[in-house]
Amino acid sequence: MRTLFFDLLHTIAQATGVTIDRHELDRLAYVPYGWQTEQDTLEALRKATLSVMEGHRPLFIVAAPPQNQPQQQPSSPYPPPPPA
Repeated sequence: MRTLFFDLLHTIAQATGVTIDRHELDRLAYVPYGWQTEQDTLEALRKATLSVMEGHRPLFIVAAPPQNQPQQQPSSPYPPPPPA
């Protein structure tokens, strides 16, 4: 993802008439840490999702007990009794 950012900077520099070497950009340019971290996380998520969807990795599912749900009365095939 970092390469795409530098490609964009290089293209903007060319369009505005600024002369700058592509390798110099790669060496000296500042990429915000949070931006790069977010991009890396999204790329890892995409790769993991694709590997599951393509069948290369399993998706583990664990049954968990319900939490804080109101008690439900057991269902009955009969209608409720009439009010008294």
